[in-house]
Amino acid sequence: MIKIIPYSIENKPYFESLNRAWLTKYFTVEPIDEHVLTKPEEAILNEGGHILFAEYKTRIIGTVALKSMGNGVMELTKMAIDESFHGMGAGKLLCDAAITLAKALAVKKLILYSQTKLAIAIGIYRKFGFKETSLEVGIYKRADIKMELSLNKTMEQQQQLSNFAKQWIQDWNDHNLDNILSHYSEEIQFTSPIIQQLGVDKNGNLNGKESLRKYFSIGLEKYPQLTFHLIHELIGLNSVVLFYKSINDSYSAEFMEFDEKGKVKRVHAHYTS
Repeated sequence: MIKIIPYSIENKPYFESLNRAWLTKYFTVEPIDEHVLTKPEEAILNEGGHILFAEYKTRIIGTVALKSMGNGVMELTKMAIDESFHGMGAGKLLCDAAITLAKALAVKKLILYSQTKLAIAIGIYRKFGFKETSLEVGIYKRADIKMELSLNKTMEQQQQLSNFAKQWIQDWNDHNLDNILSHYSEEIQFTSPIIQQLGVDKNGNLNGKESLRKYFSIGLEKYPQLTFHLIHELIGLNSVVLFYKSINDSYSAEFMEFDEKGKVKRVHAHYTS
């Protein structure tokens, strides 16, 4: 089992060696890298930052750092995994631990700089909710992408999701199929036991907006008096759960995940039996 452990002087050499390995393989060690890798206390720790390590069977196989940038912002930086241990999920565990630590420190936003050729790393960042933002010139010569993750849901964000929930309910109650479908992405993945019950798909899964249109059409035709009553919305990271009263006073909860355009890309629907 992989464990995430804090910085210690004994593990300091791994912070340098693991990062130097991937930097020299894909790029070059820039002056800012040299400073951070050889003097992590001065560059990161003494300024309110943190360094974490991934340990597997007493061996250090990965690392990541949080560097304080001031004003409630920290940089997620120097994430490196020993090539011999790729594919074990150490990168995801380190990223998750760093985000959890940042939240505990009341950090408002995380930023990171990367290179799009590092597709696996970029994929991990996106899964954790990082979004691309404008890149300043000169921070790192190799960087061609900057990403950020807001850790405090602002009132504006909460209001946007609340408005989405109310509009989604209203569109269903109006039985306006086009308006209902406007909330979903073209690549929507939809899972629901009702899909099975209506005989649309034996596994209860649908992919794509046209399949969803057919499913919703069947539902609206079968239940002409269908009305939803929103009870509560639960706000997550790029997602929301809508809890509402449905047909025959049954209860429903739908987990909805949003894409970068604000469209619902994945749904898992749950119903009372």
